[in-house]
Order: sequence, then structure tokens, then C-alpha cells
Amino acid sequence: MLFLAKSFEDMRLALVESREQEKTYQHDLERRVEERAGELLLYRDYLLRSNRNLAALNAVSSILSHSLELTETLNITLDRVIIAMDADAGGIYLNDEHSDELVLAAYRGFSDVAASLIGRLPCGDLSSGQRNPSSPSEGDVKMSLCREILEANLPFGSLFYVPLEAMGETLGSIFLANSEQTVFNSEDEALFASIGWQVAMAVRNARLYETVQWKEKEHA
Repeated sequence: MLFLAKSFEDMRLALVESREQEKTYQHDLERRVEERAGELLLYRDYLLRSNRNLAALNAVSSILSHSLELTETLNITLDRVIIAMDADAGGIYLNDEHSDELVLAAYRGFSDVAASLIGRLPCGDLSSGQRNPSSPSEGDVKMSLCREILEANLPFGSLFYVPLEAMGETLGSIFLANSEQTVFNSEDEALFASIGWQVAMAVRNARLYETVQWKEKEHA
């Protein structure tokens, strides 16, 4: 009897141990499935963002390569950029070649009255850069003033700026605006900077084209 009782107890303990091992294995399997699902979601989001960024760059590149008429090109490009970056409004400033000022060349998402108030800004660009608040340079002071003018006259929660730089030259700035407080991540910043470079190259090419046309007319 004692031997039989001990055998049943051993069987019971073995069964309990087996069930505990099964539960451990099941929990481990569920954890791995959850981790894998999370990885797949992150990868899916990465692919979606990459496709969005590539589509945006291709769309802008297509526009900029089809026309040298600057005003039309800037307006169409700004429309595409606002959609691609999921923004509510935006504008493109170009440097006045005869003064250290920015001139609003294209805008979307705010009124003509607001556009007239920010039509000319007394600075060369709106790029963020590194500024020393204890000893700001004259350029930094002008840049801060220009941003204050924009923020005071545009009813938006957030503004995001990128310079138009090409071949070592700053040709203007492009900005986006959102009604809500928005934080752009590093991918958004990289995409916006790439678009800014494309726009800058288009501006540079258009100005060179206008110069060539002017010289041809002058010598005609």
C-alpha cells in the first residue's frame, strides 16, 4: 500500500511539474509572438514612412524638372509638400537679390491679409541653426525678429523652417505650419531638408535661365 501511494504521489508531482512546464512554455511562446508582432508593426510603419518619403520626393522632383517658370513651380511644389508633410499651411520665401530680405513667393493655408503682413522679412533666412542666447550675432537677432513676425501674424500652433540651400548658397526658406502643437521627428526633418534642397536647385536653375534669356534679349 505504501508503495502504491508513493507511486500515485510521484505521478501527481510529475503531472504538476508537466503542467507548470507547459504553462511556462505557453507564456514564453505568447511573449515571443507578441514581440514578433511588435517588430512586424514597426517594420510595417517603417515601410509606410519610407514609401511616403520616396513618393513625396519623386512628386516634388517631377514638378521641379518639368518647368522653369518659377512662380508656377513654387506654388505647385508647396501644395505637394503640404500634403506630403501632413501640414495645414506653408510658405516659400526667396532672397531679394538686391537686399538682405526675404520675399514671400508662394503661400497656402492663410489669408491674403496675413500674407501681406509677412510679405517681406528683414533677414536672409529662417533656418534654425545654433544660436548663442548670451551673445547672439546680428544674423541671429534678425532671424529671431523674422520668426517673431511670422508667429505674431500666423494663427498656428507650430511652425517648422528649412533653408533653401544649393551649391553653398542660401536662396531663401520654406516653412510649414500646423494648427496644433506638432513635433517633427528626425525622419520628417530629413525629408523636409531634402525637399528644401530640391526647391533651392529649382530656384537656382530658374534664375540662371532668366539670366540667360535676359542676356539673349540684350544682344538680340
